[in-house]
Amino acid sequence: MVWKLSRRRDAAAMQVGVGLPRSLRPSGNKSGIACVADAPEVELLRYSHIPKTVETVLAAFQDDPLEAYVFRPPDTDGSPRYVVFKALRRADFALSFKEYVKTRRAFTVNKGNSFVLHTPAFDDDAPRHTPSLFEILIARISRICNTPQQRRRMKEWHDKYLAAIEKHVGSHANEFFSVDGLATHPAFQGHGYGSALMNAVSALADEAGCRTWLGSSNPVNQVFYESFGYVAVAEIVLGDDPDYTGKPIVTLLMIREPKEKPSVDDKAAL
Repeated sequence: MVWKLSRRRDAAAMQVGVGLPRSLRPSGNKSGIACVADAPEVELLRYSHIPKTVETVLAAFQDDPLEAYVFRPPDTDGSPRYVVFKALRRADFALSFKEYVKTRRAFTVNKGNSFVLHTPAFDDDAPRHTPSLFEILIARISRICNTPQQRRRMKEWHDKYLAAIEKHVGSHANEFFSVDGLATHPAFQGHGYGSALMNAVSALADEAGCRTWLGSSNPVNQVFYESFGYVAVAEIVLGDDPDYTGKPIVTLLMIREPKEKPSVDDKAAL
């Protein structure tokens, strides 16, 4: 999962619905978000949702092949350092979600049981998040706690992933929306939560007329993303670690073109 921090919003953005596509903004009643009948309700992620959201991301990626290869290699089994690493990673997730909440770049269904993180296009001029001393300390201790296999595999993933982004997004990165993370707790999968969240981000990108990119850590999700218009432009294949004897780990970089807005004639025909 990619964690990218975005610009801070002013006090006016505190109202529910700011940052949501027009079709998902609050209706006249005070009950929540106006959605299509029987569709999951999409809302902005709140600070109070963060504990549940952390549990969601950990549960959703428990069986993910990239997660297992990079973060849970064999030399973490029984390692005291890995126990500390897991605790610090929870804290790092929580701090990352806090930034997305603060900048209104996270949507959720069912208060953290499903979420999507995104960064809009043309965000280069945004004030950047300055890590606190606590965040810096967590990052440093986490690196110290990495096992040798984790270090090698993290570097492999980081280098190959950034190379793919540079090749296919590159100098036009500020013209893209990006989906920085999407997860639904296994207990709530199959109810359309992820689809509702992807539709929310797609609506924002379409309103802006921008392309969107994402990284998929598991090819089994390819059909799901293709249903929203994403096309795989690169396969990022992992498995170079000399201690790894399994099948290559294939991840995808995918890009979606924006849908054209209906013309005046099209609207009249409707």
